[in-house]
This record gives sequence, structure tokens and C-alpha cells, in this order.
Amino acid sequence: MATSSIHECPCLWNKETPPQDKKMDEKKLKIEKVVYGGMGLARFEGKVHLVPFSAPGDTVLADCREKKDYSICTIKSIIEPSPVRKKPICPHYMVCGGCHLQHVKQEAEIEIKKEFIQETIERIGGIKIQLKEFISGKFHYYRNKLEYSTFRGKPAFHGIDNRPFLMNECFIDDKNIMKVRKNIQGLRGVRKLILRTDDTKRVFAILKGNFNQRKNRRILNEAGVYYSISPDKKWNREEFLEFRTGGLNLVVSPLSFFQVNKEILERMIDLLPEFLLPDKKDIVIDAYSGVGTFGLSVSRYVKEVRLIEESKFSSDDAIHNIRRNYIENIKVFRGKVEENLDAFNGATKVILDPPREGLHKNVIVALNEIRPERIVYISCNPSTLARDIKLLEDFKVDEVYGFNMFPLSYHVETIAILERE
Repeated sequence: MATSSIHECPCLWNKETPPQDKKMDEKKLKIEKVVYGGMGLARFEGKVHLVPFSAPGDTVLADCREKKDYSICTIKSIIEPSPVRKKPICPHYMVCGGCHLQHVKQEAEIEIKKEFIQETIERIGGIKIQLKEFISGKFHYYRNKLEYSTFRGKPAFHGIDNRPFLMNECFIDDKNIMKVRKNIQGLRGVRKLILRTDDTKRVFAILKGNFNQRKNRRILNEAGVYYSISPDKKWNREEFLEFRTGGLNLVVSPLSFFQVNKEILERMIDLLPEFLLPDKKDIVIDAYSGVGTFGLSVSRYVKEVRLIEESKFSSDDAIHNIRRNYIENIKVFRGKVEENLDAFNGATKVILDPPREGLHKNVIVALNEIRPERIVYISCNPSTLARDIKLLEDFKVDEVYGFNMFPLSYHVETIAILERE
């Protein structure tokens, strides 16, 4: 098969690849698999070689620079492309760092992510698991929140070389956001711009930087932004994004966390009762609860739900959501989870949805002490999930599910169901 040139394949320099002025060795490599982080793994003379933007089954010619335990490589040409390789849909894939897996077919992306989860839990957690199910949805136009820098007064994406660039169409960008983004021009002093949208199709903007708020707000309003705020300036705290999911009417303030892929969130909510096995006698902890999405969705099945959330904005939203949905068996604890461990007393079931860093060590100690019957651990980082599973010594893994919350990137959502031994 004819060799492809570097200009015809989705291969590029990024933070993990060696700069071109370093001495490198040219090697022919066969890609075995793609590992968490999005890089292909090959072995040459017994040593691991990591190759960004390669696909499982590719045979490539690559420039490689050795590190202590492995080598980092950049593709010069594809000698024989993998059957799962495809042409990226986005013309900016060569410069934008937002996607990592556009060059593989959708079914291959799913298999890659399934292997991410299983291999990581086995390697770090020390247990061999088989995913019960991997759930995916649409691959394009799914993100209800995008973050930009600015360039020449317009929203700009951040390139792999750390320089901003302008883009017409982004294939993971919600179409409501994209329509408004294309109209924005003339911003001044804005260092960071976040655009969010909701079920009403309104677009909200969060601005950071040193700027004249009134002028930039006028520019955004003319472009179609419904409401804009700057976190360090006065803003109307009565303006919310609105979502309906799991039979709930939810409000989310512009600075509160909410899942970026609502389609996958709804699948998670639908399955949560099956994971938690709630009972009318249960006291359920929803730790790192955000605006209360998961806790509110199971409240009808249990005696009591206790939400624990550090963010003032999110915990205030949770209180609003409890009232909006006429729920009476939920208590809200504001603060860090590790500083509200008294709330765990008497808990029979626990929902965990921590940030990428995973659980604080004191939370793990508390869970091992109170020994709830069942834990549903929701994670966006399989490495810290695996670490925490290993540390939860009094529990065994019942089932593990994967969710394609972030299509076209290497990121993946995982739910592990743990039972008390």
C-alpha cells in the first residue's frame, strides 16, 4: 500500500510530542492499541513508544525521542493505515486540541474507551472487570458548554501550540452556541469567554478579564446572548439556565456545574435506580452533588436524601431545585465532603460524583467505617476511580458501566457499583 504523507494524516505536534529541534530516531512502528490520554502504543525493541493521533493497527514511520522509560513519537508517514482509521470530519483537527479520536471510526472509539476503563481498573485497582455495558449517543453537536479565549475581538479556540485560532464550525459545539459564537465580534479585554445553553435554547455568557462590562455585554446581546455575567462583578443571581431531565425541572446558575452532554446524563439518571437499588427505608448520601440532579432523581424511592456540595452557587441551585420540584425529604449540606462527614451517619446507600481528583482520603476512611450497603461511584477519570476502588477495602465491585459523555475525545465517564462485603 502506498505511503501517506504527513500532510494527509491527522498527526501533529502537541505538548506530549518532542520539539523538532531535538535529536530523534526514525522508527517503523506497529500500533497495538490507544491508551488513556489518546496516544497509540507501540513496542520497539522491548520499549514502549507513544504515538499521538495513531490508530490501533496502524503501521507508521515516526520520529521518536527517548525518555527514561518510554519514547514519545510523531508520525512522519502512515505506511499502512488501520482498518479503523478514517478521515477527520473537522478541518481544524490538525491544530485544535479539543478532540483526540476524530481519526478513528465511531465503533472503534467505543472499543478504545471500553479498553481504557477495563485496563485502568485492572492495572491500578488490581481487579479484572468486564464492562456490563457501554452507552453512547450522538457524536456531534452535543456540548452545552464551550470555553474560549479571544482573538481579534472574537471567540477563539486554543490550539495545541497554545496559540488562539478562529474556527467556523465546531462539530462538538451545540448548534445554538455555534450560531451565537459566529456573530460575536469586537470584544475588548476579555481573557476567557464561556458560552452555555439550556433546554430553552438561550445562550449565557461568562466573561473573565479586565474590561468594560457594559460595552462587552452590549456586543454579546447584539450577537444573540441572552444573559452575560462576569464572576467578579455585580450580576443578577436570579437568571438561570433551565433543564428538564429525569422528570425534574432544574435550574442551573451560570457558574454552577452541569454535565455537558444532556443525552448521556439522561441515560445515567434512567439507570440510577437500577444501580442504587433504593428502598423506602434508605438514607442516601449524594456527595459532590452539584445542583442535586442525582439525589433529586432518586428521592421518590427513599426515606431521605442528603446532598453535600462545596460550591455556593450549586448548593443554592440545589435548594431552588428542591423547592421547584416540591420535594420534602432532602437536606443540603454546604461545604467540602471531607468536612461534612457527620452527614454520613446512618447512611445506607451512597452516590459519589467527585471531580477528576477523586475522593479525599478522609472520605474513603469514613466510607470504610460506616460501610453503606451500596455505593454508586460516578467518575470522569478512570485512574482515580481505580485508585479509590482499591482503597475502599470493605467493598467489592458488582458492575461497571461506561458512558460516552465526551465523544471524539479520549475522556470517558464511568459508573462503578460497589457492594459491601
